[in-house]
Amino acid sequence: MALFPGTDVGRINSTTCIALLAMVLAPTMVGLANAQSYSPFPNGVQAAAVVKHSSGGSRLIVAPLPGPNITSGALCSVANGEWEVCGYGLPFPLYITDFLNLDHTDGRPSTLIASAWGNDVVYHSEDGGLTFEASTVSEPAGWVAVYSLSPSPFGDLYGSGPLGRVYKSEDDGVSWSRSGQAPVATIDGLESPDEPWALLSHPRIAGVLFGHIPGRGVYASRDDGETWDELSPNLPTLPRASAIKFSPLSEEALFAATGNGLWRIRLDNEGTAVGTWEEMSLAGLDSVSVTRIAFAEAGTETPEGALLVGTRENGAWLSLDPLATTIEALSPVPTSGPNITTLMAFQGGGFFVGTKFDGTEMVLGAVFATSRDRSPI
Repeated sequence: MALFPGTDVGRINSTTCIALLAMVLAPTMVGLANAQSYSPFPNGVQAAAVVKHSSGGSRLIVAPLPGPNITSGALCSVANGEWEVCGYGLPFPLYITDFLNLDHTDGRPSTLIASAWGNDVVYHSEDGGLTFEASTVSEPAGWVAVYSLSPSPFGDLYGSGPLGRVYKSEDDGVSWSRSGQAPVATIDGLESPDEPWALLSHPRIAGVLFGHIPGRGVYASRDDGETWDELSPNLPTLPRASAIKFSPLSEEALFAATGNGLWRIRLDNEGTAVGTWEEMSLAGLDSVSVTRIAFAEAGTETPEGALLVGTRENGAWLSLDPLATTIEALSPVPTSGPNITTLMAFQGGGFFVGTKFDGTEMVLGAVFATSRDRSPI
């Protein structure tokens, strides 16, 4: 059965698009004087990373890959579906690998952290991405990247780096030092010291980390990254290891995106594997390279915890109940292009989707009903 029987999945008209974007993006910053602007997001520009800044509303900050017509390391959403150059203080060109929005409980505006390949490697912003400052990294020369960022439940931040290095910040991302060493990624059996790998902190247990390491699988550490053990040996160990995430509804369900499909494993309340990895198939496809994972937030039309994944060549796929005991195949979700580079959930049921050659779009909550609206942003 088709996911959207009898449904027109074409883009909605510009008037409706502007109204929806004004509601979803809820801009909180005043337009920048003389800043270059785009409406909508510049077509064909690849979004390498995206984050929702939560202080005073929900504004998007996107890291575009450097290219023609791009003059900054970041673009910020403003009113009526427009985007403006932001990220002042970031060097250019710059390849941002990850963003993290860090909320505070003491009334301060949230802090935005950006990790990067090269230059000063980590940057922080206290004004919603308008300006950034370089963070301090206690590392000798030759430290050239942080690939992914993850917050712990106790306020510490972690980052993955070359040669399996694990970095930790205890001051909201202002300064970083080495915390541990994970196994080094491999390609064709040989160590690949600068291969990106994903790092994830346990949502409840301090010091418990999970690393999705290309060529090796998923490993777990219980001592801030000093020592590691393989979580379960049956995960495909292909070169690409794009993402690893917990379900927001259960800390006992861990999902991994690999170069050979999407996989799930059950954990006990101590974060130890129960059983082995289970493959979550994409209906009608085999050996799919999965690149991104996002879970739906609570919304009127979206089941909270619904799972959307992006692939390298086969678009986006949906599971309404990824925690079900009996795994059902994911269903396709139409997107502008087949190569998904970014995914992020919105409160209210939508997803921000970035593709490699076809710009960005908002997949709205109706994707989970019998009709679907898709708006370019």
